[in-house]
Amino acid sequence: MNSAEQELFKKILSAKILFEHRLYKIAFRLLSVAEIKAINLELYSILNEIYTTILQYAHHYHSEKISLNQLMKNY
Repeated sequence: MNSAEQELFKKILSAKILFEHRLYKIAFRLLSVAEIKAINLELYSILNEIYTTILQYAHHYHSEKISLNQLMKNY
C-alpha cells in the first residue's frame, strides 16, 4: 500500500467518523475529494469503499448534488 492509498483510506475513515458525529456535509465533501483522487489514480478497490460509504449514508444528504442513479452507474 502506497502513501496515496493510505491517504485515501484515512479520508474514508475520517468521513465515517464525521458521519457518526452527524457532520454529513463535511463527510460527503471529504468523500467527494477522495473519489476524484481515486479515479485519477485508478484505485478501484478504494472507489468501491467510497461508493459503498456514500450509499450507506445517502439518506442523510438533502441536496441535488448527489444523484443515486449516477452513483449506481459508477459503482
